[in-house]
Amino acid sequence: MGNGNAMPFKLIKRELPLCEGFKFITPAGGEILNRGDQLQVSYAKGNSLVSEINSITVYYKQAGKGGEVKDLWIGSLPFESNATAEKTVTLDIPDSVDWVTYGTDDKASRFLLRTWARTSKGPDCVIYSPEFSIAK
Repeated sequence: MGNGNAMPFKLIKRELPLCEGFKFITPAGGEILNRGDQLQVSYAKGNSLVSEINSITVYYKQAGKGGEVKDLWIGSLPFESNATAEKTVTLDIPDSVDWVTYGTDDKASRFLLRTWARTSKGPDCVIYSPEFSIAK
């Protein structure tokens, strides 16, 4: 094979777009909702390799203290042929949540959703929605 330092093949490094473009469509951010409301959560697959969505978890946001509230849904949700997916969840926020107020609106607190999704190549994708408010 001649030169001892030469490789008999060329290595090509390729990045897989595992999570590229996978995002929330709704909530879009800035909504003011009520506890117990039905929220239609929708996603765009983008160029990602996401094959199914597996959970929707609600988090509250508080300076230095926010955290997970609860899983709103766990299961298996595939994408439609138009590369979108939708799931309706109930904003079942327990009384035990440490409600915090922001700005001039003293009747709502900020929340966001986290979604866990499986890809066709093994590693999972996790995304977070823009913030929205839920009234006390």
